[in-house]
Amino acid sequence: VAARGLSPDDAAHEALAACFERALVTMHKMPRIWLHYAQLLASSRRVTRARRVCDRALMSLPATQHERVWEVYIRFVGQKHVPTDTALRVWRRYVRFDPAAAEDFVELLERRGRPGEAAAQLARCLDTDKFMSVRNRSRHEMWGQLTDLITAHPAEAKEAGLKVDAILRSGIATHGDKGGAGRLWAGLADYYIRSAAFDRARDVFEEALAGVRTVADFSLVFDAYAQFEESMITALLEAQGEDGAAAGANGGGGVGEGEWRLENYGPELDLDLHMARLESLMDRRPELLSDVRLRQNPNNVHEWRKRVKLFEGDGARQVRTYTQAVKTVEPAKAVGQLGALWAEFAKFYEAHGDATNARVVLKKATQVKYRTVDGLAT
Repeated sequence: VAARGLSPDDAAHEALAACFERALVTMHKMPRIWLHYAQLLASSRRVTRARRVCDRALMSLPATQHERVWEVYIRFVGQKHVPTDTALRVWRRYVRFDPAAAEDFVELLERRGRPGEAAAQLARCLDTDKFMSVRNRSRHEMWGQLTDLITAHPAEAKEAGLKVDAILRSGIATHGDKGGAGRLWAGLADYYIRSAAFDRARDVFEEALAGVRTVADFSLVFDAYAQFEESMITALLEAQGEDGAAAGANGGGGVGEGEWRLENYGPELDLDLHMARLESLMDRRPELLSDVRLRQNPNNVHEWRKRVKLFEGDGARQVRTYTQAVKTVEPAKAVGQLGALWAEFAKFYEAHGDATNARVVLKKATQVKYRTVDGLAT
């Protein structure tokens, strides 16, 4: 009481600390003494001494009393004047004592500017099947947080020793058919974009479009892919503008008449290539979306019939689509009129003057084990 309200440098604090030390000679098993002593030192901002007293308390008291010490210890190191390295060392020990505090540790790491270690800690949580969020967050939300951390700080993630590709792919695999993998795919591609590995990012986008199983995930990945290609085109246009301005300032330069060099047309060729890629991506959108819907349910007869119409004017693609459809759809699980699909296949051959193949298709259609008589009648 005598030291309350006095300056931390006042001699009364030292006298009170000495009193605590004398008391601990015989009362070192009493948690209340340790807690008051630690709180005194913490309130007077004596960081090193407070830390050492907390460590001594943990060594002296039985494990059943450690929770009370950690409560004071964590509140102390959470103060702004405590150095970041000191706070993080204490927190690493505390998480081993109470793994449920891992989310609070991640939040602290983000506040203290350690995103790489925050991502590593969050990845360890997700790698533990039995980990339960004390904040009632789903694993999907935690995967989203990890993705945001990694993509926003790719260099720090590498320094933390994270195998980003393997980690995010494991998250994608855990989502399976439930949806939500699109955000992880886009995050993985964004990681490579920020790392300037543009070709690798494009490969990830293509793999994602071929693997997502929900329309929502497809839309997210496709929009990110299109935005990436548009940004590449914009960057090339800006680079060309700067190069043109520099050439004009240097008196024109130019190439002699009849002289052609590949390096003089490099940016233009790159621009044409990226524009062609973007145009091709947009043209492929209906087909890619059809792929997603058929991955959701390969027995969707209506979607197969819509897919055939996408290739109007390309007879070979239509035949391959019809053939793939009748081989894929299981009659017992068919959604829609399977008989109508066979009939349209036969009519396609008939419209192109191939009566022989039309008869073959109709003959095979009659051998299908439809769920109802209506399918055979069609």
